[in-house]
Parts: sequence; C-alpha cells; structure tokens
Amino acid sequence: MNAMILKGAALRKRFPVKKGVFMRTVAYVNALERFDFEIHEGETLGIVGESGCGKTTLGRVVARIHQGEGSLLYYPRGGNAGPIEAIGPLPRENELAFRRDVQMIFQDPYSSLDPRMSVEDVIREPLEAHGLAGRDREGREKVREELVALLERVGLHGDILERYPHEFSGGQRQRIAIARALVLKPRLIVCDEPTSALDVSVQSQVVNLLTQIQREEGLAYMFISHNLELVRHVSDRICVMYLGQVVEEGGAEDLFDLPRHPYTQALLASAPSWNPHERHFLDNVLYGEPPSPLNLPKGCPFGPRCPKAGKRCGEEKPALRTLENGRKIACHLV
Repeated sequence: MNAMILKGAALRKRFPVKKGVFMRTVAYVNALERFDFEIHEGETLGIVGESGCGKTTLGRVVARIHQGEGSLLYYPRGGNAGPIEAIGPLPRENELAFRRDVQMIFQDPYSSLDPRMSVEDVIREPLEAHGLAGRDREGREKVREELVALLERVGLHGDILERYPHEFSGGQRQRIAIARALVLKPRLIVCDEPTSALDVSVQSQVVNLLTQIQREEGLAYMFISHNLELVRHVSDRICVMYLGQVVEEGGAEDLFDLPRHPYTQALLASAPSWNPHERHFLDNVLYGEPPSPLNLPKGCPFGPRCPKAGKRCGEEKPALRTLENGRKIACHLV
C-alpha cells in the first residue's frame, strides 16, 4: 500500500450559535460528528451526501481551514520522524510542510480567485508564502517560466499571466484554481464540488484533467460531490454522509452495486437515469426533512426518515461497524 498522508479519528466540528446583545453562545450546530478516514498517496476518497450533510465542513477541517476536534495525523514526506498531530496549532516548520502537502480546490471558481490579482499573482502567491518565488530577477524569471509551463499543462495559454480572473469563463477560472493548487506540488488535494458550477461539457474536461494529473503525479484526492456517477467514476473508496456522520463506506463499485444502508439505497435510487428502461419510482421513499443539526435525534440520525426504522433505531445510535468484506456501515438492520 502507498504511503499514508492523513489519518483522521473522531473528527468533529461544531459552530456556535450566538444570540442577544452580548452575543452569547446559546447552542451549537453539529456540522461534523466522529468522522474517521485514511488517505494514501495515489488514491481518491469520494464523499457524497445531501446538501448540508457536512461535506464541505469535512474538507475544510481536513485542509485545516476550520479548526476541528478529535485527531488528524499528518505523515510528512519521508516519514522518518513519524506522524504529527495536526489538530491545533503547529510549529511553523510543520505548518508550512502541511500547507505544501495539502491543498484545496474550492467549489465556486467565480469567488475563489481574487479579482484584483492577475493570474500570475494568484498562482505565484503560494510560492511567495513558502519563500519559493525567487529572490532575485533571475530566480523570478525562472519561476515565471515554470508558471507558463504549469498553465499550459492545465490547458491554458502561458500568455494569460497578465490578465485578470473576470476575463475568463468558469471552466478557465477553475483551471487557474487547479494550477494554483498544483504549484506547490502537493500530495493531497481536497476537491470541494470542483465541477458543480460548470457546464456539463466543461465538467468532463476538468475531471479528465484531474485524473490525468493524478496518474502523472501520484496525487491523492478527497473528492467531495453530490454527483453520484461522477464520484463513482473517480473514486477508489466512497464515504456516504448524513447529518455530519458516515453511515456507509466501501469500495466505489462495491458500494454502488450493492448498497446496504437504507439511506445509501435511497440516495442511489434518486439518481436520474437516461435509460428509459432503468427509470422507476423510488422503492425507498424518504419522508420529511433531515433533523436539525442543532438538535440531533436520540437514536439513529436517519431514523426519523427511514422507511425500515424500528423501535431500537429510535432509542440507540448505531455504531459504525466493519463487515466481513471490509464494508463499514452504521445501521441496526444490517
């Protein structure tokens, strides 16, 4: 197995709800609850679920944009010194190493690029933050040549360095964002819905680009998306999330061919099919809305909407168990 990059255990993120003149904390939004994962070099971990289930929060906690709770072990290059606990403040040397190894591509290419910065400034900024942008004129010119080569690699002309983000389409902006993420030569890229704001034809181009770069560089991806077929196409393993928790995890093809959790079954059944012979009404109808993350149910978080829920489901929260084939599932009925 390839080298480990990150390992999370019981990751949690709560956002305070403040009210009143003095903005006192009156409650917490439970956006992420006890998430466990491992990511190795060269693999893709897909994250799927309904809107509001905590996918983006997970990505931001993994990339250390949000400060989470629990354990997040970071395995530096070489790994001679062992893993580093990345929850909480890090020494500057370790912080820079983490930032260089773990990058993120954001969902909206229209807001993730500073409109006041040229393309060159956008891509050069990470290099400057790490002291890699060249200290003299010769060094800066060499870096500029590398930026031109990087832009051409992601399918853009090198002569756009002086232009600004508003001059480009959504697909071109996302390619610029990909170039920015690649400039530090990371080991893991967190892709937060990288194609959702793009046209269908452009989506395939961006996905093919990410796949090609992964083959060439051995990159690992955490691929967050609500597009089930896309996640199936790009992922090695898939985690299904509901209310900030993993309800099922398994190999991509295995999970799609034989979903075990009632929520996974309903999620896959809801995906539209272009084949008229495969269209059908939902066998697993979901009633109502997901419970509020401010007040999670006592038992199974999916219990209030599950068509198969029993008495135990409303009283006892199911633990995430590993089945005989390596599939992980949190359900009393399986």
